[in-house]
Amino acid sequence: MIRFGIFIISDRSSKGIREDLTGPALQSFLINKNHEADLIKIIPDEFDQIAQVLSQWADENIVDIIITSGGTGFS
Repeated sequence: MIRFGIFIISDRSSKGIREDLTGPALQSFLINKNHEADLIKIIPDEFDQIAQVLSQWADENIVDIIITSGGTGFS
């Protein structure tokens, strides 16, 4: 079974200003496809925090695949 991590990058959702709908939708889709998707994390759009989470998940073999959503994009 493939282990997925869902990583949402959103200033508003991380502060509770806006409900994140993407993470739960992705989780439901993956579970329906018989994948493990127990890990959802929402953080603000801050480079250092993004890098820290991605590094930790990859280095510690927490998940097999990381799905990211959100962020400001290239600027």
